[in-house]
Amino acid sequence: MLNLIGQVAPSKGLAQQEDHLGRPAPFVARANAYMKHQRSPLPLYYRHDFAFGTVEILARSADDGLMMMATLGDDWLPFLEEHQPWFVSPSIRAVPTGAGGMTRELIRLDEISLTSTPAYSMTANHRVRWSPDDGCPPVPLSWRRVWKDGLAVMAERKYRRAPERLEIHDYDELPLRDAVYTDPERYPSPTIRHRSDPGVTFEGKDLPPAMARRVDEFMQVAEFAGMPQSQALRLLGDVLSP
Repeated sequence: MLNLIGQVAPSKGLAQQEDHLGRPAPFVARANAYMKHQRSPLPLYYRHDFAFGTVEILARSADDGLMMMATLGDDWLPFLEEHQPWFVSPSIRAVPTGAGGMTRELIRLDEISLTSTPAYSMTANHRVRWSPDDGCPPVPLSWRRVWKDGLAVMAERKYRRAPERLEIHDYDELPLRDAVYTDPERYPSPTIRHRSDPGVTFEGKDLPPAMARRVDEFMQVAEFAGMPQSQALRLLGDVLSP
């Protein structure tokens, strides 16, 4: 079994895709904007065409952004070596926000692919590395903890059922805003009482217009993501509480 490691998204997340006319369309999808819990199993694809491996661990840090470690059959080793270099390209579902919808929030992974070109401009110097055994290949020093943790997770899963969701391992604490958006299970305290148009009422007081717009934007994003309104209000209550 081959073990692979690669960078899914850098911290700042400047990426590029093609529009319907084949023109380059840049956007921003930060590592911190990926949802804490992702689908499981999360497949590893060949150029977004077909699945040929499995993502075993997702890890996130301020320095390296979002990392992944995956497994692949040994018979793919000659092909990988012959056609290298390889890069990581995630297929995502997200909510466009900000000016021109260029910023992606509430990002969910459909699959992660190995491609010959990087999806993110800042990952061009970070190629996918692999090893036919548990020995860590030549990687940046900070990647070694992801490799070590990935091997530990895979060894443990040999004796357990596959998880229902793939949880991102955070090495650094996320900013509060990112944590609230991406990990709703962590913020359960209800404090918002009701909404009113065109403003928003919180604990009997009208919110300032700028904050009211932010609340309305969040509720629209939450609705798009399929989040129950009660849950979204609980999250906002935690953030807006004095």
